[in-house]
Amino acid sequence: MKQEILHKASRATSGFAFGLLAFTSVGREGLETALFTVALSFQSSEFLTILGLVVAIALCYLIYRIGYRLNYRVFFRVMGILLIFFAAGLLSNSIGEFHELGWLPFGEQIVWNASHLLSQETEAGQLLHGLIGYADAPDMLQLGAYLAFLGVVGGFFLWMTRPTPPSPARTIEASSKAQPAR
Repeated sequence: MKQEILHKASRATSGFAFGLLAFTSVGREGLETALFTVALSFQSSEFLTILGLVVAIALCYLIYRIGYRLNYRVFFRVMGILLIFFAAGLLSNSIGEFHELGWLPFGEQIVWNASHLLSQETEAGQLLHGLIGYADAPDMLQLGAYLAFLGVVGGFFLWMTRPTPPSPARTIEASSKAQPAR
């Protein structure tokens, strides 16, 4: 994959265009991160905001220090799974908000009430609510959408990122490279 990217980059007609693409991609991600950080800081407590910043700085440091030894296939698969849980939580939260507004007048039956175990009003409850869509009293539609999203999108993601067995040609080629020439 690296060789393919290097080959395509060397064939690029303009180094400036290639650099501009990299600059805008990184800049867009930075702006997006800043916007989400500001939005979350207005919604959560100061403790959670500071905790999030400390964790982000620690992750940046770790990636900087051990990034060259990182197995990127595993890293991006784990990050993809985490993002799927985040997206399922956003979907569940939006359905809850639509119920509160009265825009979804069906599926409002409460499935369970776990507020005595972990209330959404506690720090841990707010953290889980913001990250994975935890609700101490989810309704039928929220739970169904959450599980359906995880099943469909998560299943598709796992299927698309499954390890592929090596082809027989690659196995023969790799074994011939490992054998010394006689």
